Amino acid sequence: MAAELVRRPVAVILANAKTLKSNTLYDLYLALSGDELRRDLQTLWEAYERRADLRNEIVHTGRHAVKAQAVEACNTALDLIRHFEAVRSRVKK
Repeated sequence: MAAELVRRPVAVILANAKTLKSNTLYDLYLALSGDELRRDLQTLWEAYERRADLRNEIVHTGRHAVKAQAVEACNTALDLIRHFEAVRSRVKK
């Protein structure tokens, strides 16, 4: 019963927020992980924001990425994956 009281609001957050740029999704991530990504890894966070903005422009306006933007987006994705893996291993303990 108690799990269901948490599951529904979390499902709504996940259904409506598509990126960590959403304060609601970021706050959920922070509550679950304790990871202050925006504050502690500003360079990575700023790269993530650029990547998310570029993705939205490509998808919604048909913009094309230049090679440097594509390389940065891929590198940022890999850096985020590594960061999330480290956070996950910390949280699991």
